Amino acid sequence: AFLMSGDARERTVRDAALAWWRAVTPLLEPLEARAAAPFANLADVMVLIREGVTSLAGDDAWKQEAGQAAADLMTNLERFGADGPLSVTLGHVPVLLRTLMDQIAIRPAYGGHSRIAIWGLLEAKLQSARFMVLGGLNESMWPALPSPDPWLAPRIRMALGLPGLERRIGLSAHDLAGALGAPDVLLSRSVRDKQAPTIASRFWLRLQAISGGMAPPEPRFDQLAQALDQSAAPPQFASRPAPCPPVDMRPQTISVTEVDGLNADPYAFYAKKILGLRALDPVDADPGPSWRGTLVHAILKEWADVTDYAPDTIVGLVDAALDREGVHPLVKILWQPRLAKAAEWVSQTVEENRTQGRVPLVAERSGTIKVFGVVLKGQVDRIDALANGNLTIIDYKTGEPPTNKQVATGFALQLGLLGLIADRGGFEQVTGQSKAFEYWSLSKKKSGKDFGWFRTPTKTGSKSQNIIDPDDFVAIVARQFEDAVRKWLSGNAPFTAKLHPEYCWSEHDQLMRLEEWEGRGG
Repeated sequence: AFLMSGDARERTVRDAALAWWRAVTPLLEPLEARAAAPFANLADVMVLIREGVTSLAGDDAWKQEAGQAAADLMTNLERFGADGPLSVTLGHVPVLLRTLMDQIAIRPAYGGHSRIAIWGLLEAKLQSARFMVLGGLNESMWPALPSPDPWLAPRIRMALGLPGLERRIGLSAHDLAGALGAPDVLLSRSVRDKQAPTIASRFWLRLQAISGGMAPPEPRFDQLAQALDQSAAPPQFASRPAPCPPVDMRPQTISVTEVDGLNADPYAFYAKKILGLRALDPVDADPGPSWRGTLVHAILKEWADVTDYAPDTIVGLVDAALDREGVHPLVKILWQPRLAKAAEWVSQTVEENRTQGRVPLVAERSGTIKVFGVVLKGQVDRIDALANGNLTIIDYKTGEPPTNKQVATGFALQLGLLGLIADRGGFEQVTGQSKAFEYWSLSKKKSGKDFGWFRTPTKTGSKSQNIIDPDDFVAIVARQFEDAVRKWLSGNAPFTAKLHPEYCWSEHDQLMRLEEWEGRGG
């Protein structure tokens, strides 16, 4: 009977696991489809991994301290992945992620206090406090026994004029004497560790001998420590911020680059546009993706304005831009070959398009329209005129372009909003209807050989893996933009923090006190 009941339990578990696996298998198909093919760079892999994790676990995967740390790691790998390995397969991902994740310490967001600090020896020497707690006064812990020198014997150290190993004991005594100079001091030790009872340090025993036993301190700190856990009312945690300013204080002008952030993290938009808060870059910050993007756009603008897209001139502009004063030599060595190859691809593609009747119309042109009661502004990287009079909207990317899923769900509206501005005559000297939309990426191709490729979020054929018909693209984006305007700009919806954390990274996490409410059900 026992064996039969055991078999029945095993079948129940097996059936439940099989049902779970059948539900999960479709979610893993994108990973299996790309398992054999190499990726152009690490950013492509991380986009696929992040989408797979979100499909399996939803937003819960990015909650609490560990989830937030994982989201930050994924974001950094996507942002800087183009500068990493040039050929990556899914087989490399487990070892790579394990190596990177092992270097990240996950600490609880709670347990600290603004007036309490735990210092090491060096920190305690450099700072002072009114009340000092000196812990660890156990034998072999304080003073710690000096580690033997594996290279030099004590007599050799003495002959060479090097300090003896015992000097460290004197330094420990010096540190303790300095800490004892605080106005109020509490000496503490653990009576037992995880294995056995401990032995008090000789200094502790000496104090007991000469003092004859000291009276309990006033107030009793041990009782105060116990009282911290005896609150009559449950603790009140910080709630998820959701400021709701009146409608007349909400901005009536928005850039096409700000709409995605408004949909994903309304609080970051509120902090930037309404409070006017921005993080300052460090004075000695190294050049990053933002600096590189600005440099590339400046080169392409000069290529269009000065040379009128003349072939064989763009590489010279790249060299001239990197030869300017203030560009670090290491940056030039690392970026010049990549940018030069990507620039050659841009030049060749433009020439091939000219032979098919597609010509560049404007580059780096700013435009503005009033739509849905707000002013929408944006700067388009390039607009091409097709042979039939329609327009192609082009956005240059130095890294990975947005995925089709981001575009469809309303978290990558920039390209469609630029098409909306063009369709309504927002760009000077531009007439026609936008019917094609392209991201031109200057990163390494999927094949891992050359630089430069493009992606379109609209259908290009019967077998296309893209998702939106080009004739409907602007209308769909306009409806998504209208929903955002009615919620947060002309409506009274609160600017809730981190609505979609998988699609946003913010420099305002500290301002929104993210670690105090993330993962607590608020």
